[in-house]
Amino acid sequence: MGAPRDRRTPDPRAAPLIRELLRRRAVWIAAGVVAAGALFAVGWTLGSNSLYNAVANPDSTPQHFPGQGTNPLSGFWITFVRTIEYAHGAIGLFGWLDTPAPPEVFFVWAALIGALLIAAVCLLRGRFLVFALALLGAYVLLPPIVQAAYITGGGIIWQGRYALPLLVCLCVGLAVALDHTVTIAPAARWLRRLTLISLVALAAAQFYAFESTLRRYTVGPTGSLKTMLIGSPPWSPPGGVLLWLLLTAALLAVGVWLGVRTSRSLRLEAELPLNRAVDSAV
Repeated sequence: MGAPRDRRTPDPRAAPLIRELLRRRAVWIAAGVVAAGALFAVGWTLGSNSLYNAVANPDSTPQHFPGQGTNPLSGFWITFVRTIEYAHGAIGLFGWLDTPAPPEVFFVWAALIGALLIAAVCLLRGRFLVFALALLGAYVLLPPIVQAAYITGGGIIWQGRYALPLLVCLCVGLAVALDHTVTIAPAARWLRRLTLISLVALAAAQFYAFESTLRRYTVGPTGSLKTMLIGSPPWSPPGGVLLWLLLTAALLAVGVWLGVRTSRSLRLEAELPLNRAVDSAV
């Protein structure tokens, strides 16, 4: 079972790990792509003036959304109380926002994210706990603040997918904080089992979400699975539905295999110093 480290002792792995990451070309390429995309998005938003114009000149805005004229405090409260509802959109809400992912998909994601949140609240201490609460606060409060500033002139425009970057930062940040705070025996069987179960559950949920969305576009949400796979649906992707389902299943299987392999490699690396210490003692 994991035990919290002394929060007063800096983690000696942090600085070498950061330096190692900064030496990798792939890290700089990825950072450059993210920065270029962010700059393009900012330029597009400022250039098109689509957001500010609805606030500054609501009468000249061609689109009108529900809630226009509502006061900012109400906009904040409406979005705040719908935080969990909007989270569905960050996980899977497809089509014209008319095709949610199956309930099993939401269950898998809610279980894993919930476990991460509970572990963070129970195990993190000091600055790591403050960091975790700041990430959680950003995910919960930033959407209501944005909607509050926009609702009077532009109405209710918030969608769950808009908060997806915040959700990713929350999950990754909590995982990193827990990794730097909690010590777990590398050979723990429950950890290997947890890794495998989590990867398989995520892969299965991803496949189910893709299949249900593909069904929506081919034969409708309640259409025949037989018609979708081997029949003549009104629409089908190039190569047919079955081909894309098989390709998706193959990619997800490879992802699970790579995740298990990476976990095993990290475990072996962590066990190596322990084995050397035992050999030297003998």
